[in-house]
Amino acid sequence: DQHKDGQNGVNVFNALWKTHNKDKPLSTYVEKTPTGAGVHIFFKVPAEVFNKPIVNELADGVEVKTHFTPIYPSKRRDGDYQPFNETDTLADVAECPDWLIKLIHEPRKTSRAPYNNNKGGAINRTYGANIWELFNNGATEGNRNNDTNRVLHYWRKIGIEPNTCMDLLQTFNSRTSPPLDDDELATIWKSVFKMN
Repeated sequence: DQHKDGQNGVNVFNALWKTHNKDKPLSTYVEKTPTGAGVHIFFKVPAEVFNKPIVNELADGVEVKTHFTPIYPSKRRDGDYQPFNETDTLADVAECPDWLIKLIHEPRKTSRAPYNNNKGGAINRTYGANIWELFNNGATEGNRNNDTNRVLHYWRKIGIEPNTCMDLLQTFNSRTSPPLDDDELATIWKSVFKMN
């Protein structure tokens, strides 16, 4: 993603790619997002590596998703997903490099300060704590779809019932600026919980 606050996930991913691949160019299927603020880069992965859904931030502006993401020819009210190069298709998806699979499974080094437990010792912030902070603050424009997916996948993972998740989602959306419309919210909820 690339957003108004200076976040540039494209540059961050390019730097990661150059660090690990030297001069080897990126050669896989890529799509532009409807707003033009980001790209989706696709890789094939062994099923056993990602036997559980993952939605997490690999680096600033670089989010990793398995199991679900909208793709061409999906349409949204603000535009359509499009192949980065007109002649590319999903047949062009390359195998995911080993270094990237390894990096995805390493805990991210966060810039957030650790918090103190009751005994006074510092402990690292958990992913769950970050999700609940996101829930309390709501998503911001440019992150709304990704953040809504993140909170829903987390709630599903920890066993919250789908209907309860929809109630929580309405509260989360009311804190989001600007809120997603009800149809888009329902579409995301249905996709996460595999509802028809």
